[in-house]
Amino acid sequence: MSRRQYYAIIPAAGRSRRMGQSKLLLPWPHRSNRKWTVIDQVLSAWTSSDVNSTIVVVRKGDEALRAICENWPVSIVQPKRDPIDMKESLQIGFDRLASEWTDASTTHCFVAPADSPALTSRIINAIIHARNGDDRIVVPRFGNRNGHPTLIPWGLMNEISHLAPDQGVNAIVDRHAKQYVELPAVDFVGDIDTPEDYERLFSASERKLSS
Repeated sequence: MSRRQYYAIIPAAGRSRRMGQSKLLLPWPHRSNRKWTVIDQVLSAWTSSDVNSTIVVVRKGDEALRAICENWPVSIVQPKRDPIDMKESLQIGFDRLASEWTDASTTHCFVAPADSPALTSRIINAIIHARNGDDRIVVPRFGNRNGHPTLIPWGLMNEISHLAPDQGVNAIVDRHAKQYVELPAVDFVGDIDTPEDYERLFSASERKLSS
C-alpha cells in the first residue's frame, strides 16, 4: 500500500489592498535576532510539519517576497500572468503539483491563506494524524469555529477549475462530506485582513513568546 502524501499550496499572490502594504512582509515576533516576517512565520510552520512539500504561489514581480521564500525549503511558482484571486492561485499551485506528482489515490492537499501566522506545525500534524483514512475533506474546528487549514483529497482539488467565477474553494468544502478535527478554541487560526487583525494577532504572539 502506498504511503499517504500530504502537500500544502500557499496562495501568496494577493496585493493586500485592504492593508495598504504587503502584509506578508510585515514584521512578526520571533525569538531569533534576525528580521522575521509574517511569511517567515507561516513557512516555518509548514516546513517543520509532516507535509511532504510546500508550494508557494507568488506574483511575477514580487521579488521581495520571493527572496524570503527562497530561504525556506519550498517550491516557488511565479506564473507569467498574476492570478486574479486566491482560487486562481490555488489552481496554479495544483497544476504545478499535478505536473510533478501522479499518485492521486494517496495524495491530499492542504489549503490555507498565506496570511495565517497563528498556524503551527502542531495544528497541521494534528489534522494529518486525525484523518480517518477515507476521502472526506478534513476541517479543523476550534471550539465552535471552523478554521484553517483545510485538507482536501486530490480528486476534489480537480473541482477548482470547474468553480463558477463567483465561487471560492469553500464551495467545494460545502458540498462534500467532511471530517471535523476538534482543536482547542485558543488555537484558532485566523488570517490578516485589516490593520486591526494584524495588531491583534501580533500582540497575541508577543504574549505567547513572553509567557
